[in-house]
Amino acid sequence: MTNGGRIIQNLVKLPQPIFVTTANEVMITVEQTETVVISPEIILKNVLYSTKFSCNLVSIRQLTKDIKCLVIYGEHTCLIQDRTLKRLIGAGDLINGVYCLKLGPEAWSLVAVHKKDVVI
Repeated sequence: MTNGGRIIQNLVKLPQPIFVTTANEVMITVEQTETVVISPEIILKNVLYSTKFSCNLVSIRQLTKDIKCLVIYGEHTCLIQDRTLKRLIGAGDLINGVYCLKLGPEAWSLVAVHKKDVVI
């Protein structure tokens, strides 16, 4: 999920809206997806887009599925590795209970979302 910024590419209107419920129980209507380039190695497609999102969030499950990577968690850091060569393609620090990835101009929060209904 993203609220945009300088990383947006290829905004696409959804055939029908998707409803996302935030942690504070606010329902946000999402009508577009986009391609997001976090780094040359991390390109995410079909990311939910709304200007009403207050932050950028990445589903670890979707990240590992889409770009075929490994995510390794430590006590205060997380690492994203290429699955084949095991080379580092991203890293993040634990900030206020959320792993935040810093690559390029935008800050991204990495979270694990496993439910069909998205609750952020």
